[in-house]
Amino acid sequence: MSVSAEEAPGERPPVDEQLVQRLLEVLLVDRRAAPRVARRPPPRRPAELLSRTLDLLYPAGMRPLVQGLAAALALSCSSGTSTEHAAPPPTAASTPGTSPTMTSSTSTFVDLVLTLPTGLTLQADTREEVSSLIPGSPAVEHFRSYQDASGQGLYFFAWEGAPTRDRGPMKAVETWKVQVGAADATVTRTSHFFGHEREVLVAHVEGPPPARRRYMIYTTRLDRAVFDALLAAIRFSPR
Repeated sequence: MSVSAEEAPGERPPVDEQLVQRLLEVLLVDRRAAPRVARRPPPRRPAELLSRTLDLLYPAGMRPLVQGLAAALALSCSSGTSTEHAAPPPTAASTPGTSPTMTSSTSTFVDLVLTLPTGLTLQADTREEVSSLIPGSPAVEHFRSYQDASGQGLYFFAWEGAPTRDRGPMKAVETWKVQVGAADATVTRTSHFFGHEREVLVAHVEGPPPARRRYMIYTTRLDRAVFDALLAAIRFSPR
């Protein structure tokens, strides 16, 4: 009994190489398109099994190509990395050896040009006509207040004319001199303020002519160096 070439022992049936190539492409594309989620790398056994199966189907001359494709598939299976605990990129404030840059903002209160540290929130800004010590002569009170994140306050008063308003006596613990613009100012640390037991730092200064407005600036933050620096940064802009 004769045996045909197609049935001869040792011969393999013909393989549709285009179909197998397409199968590999679909497997690789599907694997790469899948969303990367935090997971453990799957075992490589399926990829090794695929390599062995294709090696049996392909002629010996095609084995380098098959092995390369199988290796690529195995790499795509194991390349998923966990991002669950990935550290965020460093910022200027968190980079070791650096510190955040302190900035300031400029504001105008009546004819004072103020350089204020950031972190202050405006609480009030008012202008009120008040009774005057001089009949027929108007008196005006300007007021502005700020508050920082810790709840400490910074307050500005300005008076035009000769107002009769008096909020109560002040008792000084210590006093010193500073410059506000080109004017001399007296700074006081108090034990009583506005008629109550209260410790503040308060500065009194008179503005330049012709207006000669009177100013009072006080803060509940008891840091002499910070308050003196704020006063020294003030400039007059007469209007």
